[in-house]
Amino acid sequence: MCASKRGRFIALGIVLLLLPASLLAQQGYVNTSSVSGAPGSTVNIPLTAVLNSNVSIDSLAFGLSVTSTGTAPAISQQLAFTPASSSISVSLTAYAPGQIGPFLRMSSAINGTVTLGQVQVSIPPNAVNGQTYTIAFTEMVLPASNGNNSVSVYAGPNTTLTVTTPAISLGQTSLTFSAQQGGTNPASQTVSISNSGGGTLNWSASVASGSWLSVSPPSGTGAGTLTISANITGLSATTYTGAIQVSATGAVTQTINVSLTVSSIITP
Repeated sequence: MCASKRGRFIALGIVLLLLPASLLAQQGYVNTSSVSGAPGSTVNIPLTAVLNSNVSIDSLAFGLSVTSTGTAPAISQQLAFTPASSSISVSLTAYAPGQIGPFLRMSSAINGTVTLGQVQVSIPPNAVNGQTYTIAFTEMVLPASNGNNSVSVYAGPNTTLTVTTPAISLGQTSLTFSAQQGGTNPASQTVSISNSGGGTLNWSASVASGSWLSVSPPSGTGAGTLTISANITGLSATTYTGAIQVSATGAVTQTINVSLTVSSIITP
C-alpha cells in the first residue's frame, strides 16, 4: 500500500489489518460481479457489501483496479464511482488509470446485503472481442467501521470484464418474390434482426443492389424487423436478383439475398 493511502486511512481513524482473510474473524465481505461490454463503451461494475448477521458498518474504504490480461490494451482512464443512494457520501483521491480508492460514509449504519454503488470503467476503443480484464480489490482487507468499532470486512474474489462486440442475427438471409408483368407489386416480406453478441447493436439497413428493392426502417437499435418490398413497375419478364445489407459498428455485415421473378402476361 502506498504511503498516501496509509495516511488517508490513519487520518480517518481506520486501522488496516494486513492479515490473510482466512486468519481474521470475518464479519463480511465486499464483492463485485463479472461484466461485459463493447469496445469504447463505459461499463458499470456493481459493488455489494454482504455483512454477517448482527454486523453493521457506517464507513468503508477500498481500492479497486481493472487490469488487462493477455493482449488487451491497458485502461487509459481513471475509474469512477457512483453511490447507490444519496445516503452514501464518497471521498476520492487521485489514482492511476484503471484504479480507484473511494472512502464511503453512510448517513446511517448498513447491515445485511447492500448495494453500495457502481464502479465505471471505459473500455479502450481498440479492444477486440474476447479480450479480458481482471477486476480486483487492491487491499486484502478493506477497513470498515461502525462508530469507533473496527469491522473485519474482506475482499471478495477477482472477477472478469470481458470485451464483447455486437453480432447481427437475421431471421432469414434470402427472400423470393414473384409477380406478373404489368400487374400489382408482390406483398412485402419481413426479416427479424437481433443481437446474438454483446454490447449494444446499432444497426443500419440499405439496398446494396437492385433498384427495384426497398427496405425500411433504415436503422434501429437492438432487436427489430425489416420490411422489404419489390416494385415491378417498368420491369420486363425475367428473373432479377438484388441484396439488402445490414451493418453495425463492430459487427460483421450481413446480407439478405433477394430474388424477383416477373412472369409474362398470359394471353388466352
